[in-house]
Amino acid sequence: MIVHTIELSVSKSYLLECGRKLVLVDTGYSAEEADIILEKVRELGRKIDDVKYCILTHRHEDHTLGLRRIKESTGASIISHEAEAPEIEKISGVQVNMKMRDHDAIDECGGIEFINVPGHTEGNLCLYIRKEKALFAGDTVFADEQGRFTPPPEMYCDNVAMARRELKRLLVLDFDKIYVSHGESLLTGAKEALKSIIE
Repeated sequence: MIVHTIELSVSKSYLLECGRKLVLVDTGYSAEEADIILEKVRELGRKIDDVKYCILTHRHEDHTLGLRRIKESTGASIISHEAEAPEIEKISGVQVNMKMRDHDAIDECGGIEFINVPGHTEGNLCLYIRKEKALFAGDTVFADEQGRFTPPPEMYCDNVAMARRELKRLLVLDFDKIYVSHGESLLTGAKEALKSIIE
């Protein structure tokens, strides 16, 4: 698996190369940001319809407002947690094809498991790729420019106490890397770093 980080105005999207298929994680704040993602696909020498799945970590607009452009361009299957799907569909006008629950998985990239960590939003998802010892955390944790983690800020959370408390769900997983949507991802020692903000 090759991970491409796409820096957008407010958050990051990730493009995962899993053999011949591409998996997109989050779609940015606008159709224009979706176009930046699509340009990245072309830069890789790939076809737009190589994007087979588009996974939304949660419903917030900086992750979902590019969805319509992505869907119309790629025809990808859209994935979110079942609790986020109605709001995502309302915001974007795009149907969510696969509505996940905690520990559901798809086979791409050697297996992507969906871990529900509620609090930031009810259906907030992390993507766990065991084979890569990697976690795509969305807004489950934020980081600064040095990759130091913090729980998500209170002003963006449905329930900030829950968002902090439920981080412990991640400690049962075997990972070394955390890719975040805000701040610098940490690609070594991420589990220990996460543990330190929980304890």
